Amino acid sequence: MDGFRTHLAGLPDFNAAESEVLVEYAYSFGVQAAQRVYTGRSRADTPPAALRAGRNYRNETGTFEVNIVVQLPAASPEDADERVDAIGTQLEEWVADRKSDQLGVGLTSLYVTSWLGDYFGVDGGSGSIRTYTVTWNARLT
Repeated sequence: MDGFRTHLAGLPDFNAAESEVLVEYAYSFGVQAAQRVYTGRSRADTPPAALRAGRNYRNETGTFEVNIVVQLPAASPEDADERVDAIGTQLEEWVADRKSDQLGVGLTSLYVTSWLGDYFGVDGGSGSIRTYTVTWNARLT
């Protein structure tokens, strides 16, 4: 998530203090943030590897989730959803720009496969959450 954090920091629309987005590996309960991005559930299929004398390669496929949560005081659900959409668009573009093995670890592809959104009320305002499912493929040893 460091690369995505750096990407958002370089965008003028995301640099204003009142619209700062906290990007972190996992949700931090001790940190208050009105806008945050964090990773969630990850899973992968690992094919069995045969025993042999040389190096053993295997192709793995997995997914992980990226959650975007926005809470806006004195705002409508549409306002919160628009902000989630703006952050989500940047996430989708950042993922789409990752080239084969740019992130290391034998990664051959990385792409957003789906997302799920929801809305909620917060004290005198609204919130929105969107959970993206990101799929990866890698050739590992």
